[in-house]
Amino acid sequence: MATGGLIAPEYWPEPGATGFHSWSATLPPDRALAKVKGMSTPAVISPIDAAIDELWERRDGLSPADEAARKTVVTAVDQLDAGEARVAWVDPSTNEVVVDERAKRAILLSFKVLAMGESHAGDFR
Repeated sequence: MATGGLIAPEYWPEPGATGFHSWSATLPPDRALAKVKGMSTPAVISPIDAAIDELWERRDGLSPADEAARKTVVTAVDQLDAGEARVAWVDPSTNEVVVDERAKRAILLSFKVLAMGESHAGDFR
């Protein structure tokens, strides 16, 4: 059962579980959490460049022509592809999904700064 776009807690793997989903049951070892005043859950200290936050604030004016923005976003997405950063994982101490907002924003910004084109895969378009 999904709630708010997330998988309901009763379907999350147990902390320390093994198998296909075991990667989501533990926090990345290089990830630190910090309590932020006014937040009930810790904020993520992201390994992704803080320049993503600035780009997010001016996202309406971004385009594929902005080479510096494109380079920053591609670097962030490459970190995700390489496993150096994660968009989300389950915190074993609270059993809650923790989201790296900067990583999420980098993915969304990629649609603004990367030229999109039609692709073909067999009969699919």
